[in-house]
Amino acid sequence: MVKIIHITQGNADLVANYDPEIFDAPIVPDRLATFLAQPNHFMALAMAQTFGVGQIRAMMLHTPDTAPVLFIENLGVSPDYLRQGIATRLMQSALDWGRAQGCAEAWVATELDNHAALALYRRFECAPMEEVAYFDLSI
Repeated sequence: MVKIIHITQGNADLVANYDPEIFDAPIVPDRLATFLAQPNHFMALAMAQTFGVGQIRAMMLHTPDTAPVLFIENLGVSPDYLRQGIATRLMQSALDWGRAQGCAEAWVATELDNHAALALYRRFECAPMEEVAYFDLSI
């Protein structure tokens, strides 16, 4: 049974044992602590017993002219656990958290050729808004 667990500063040690495929790079403990210390940040881990097989990260963005918006920053599931509803459950956990924080909508981005992600997001009754370009600026 895979459980979805909201990761906080109090249970951050759960992130120590995970499939490296679920993150873009290895987790750095100091960076994890900084992320979790922010009240507008959310992270959940899909746990198969004591092993992380999926994760989602999101941030609540405050703007001066709209209600807070939830930005789904990263979502990953172990290849061995695909097609089991884990991504859907992770996504729902982030949306539920965002709703509880007062967010009226959520944003998520993916490549237009990422058919698995597009199918997942359509389950939440949404469609791509438009094609956009993202730029990686060094600062």
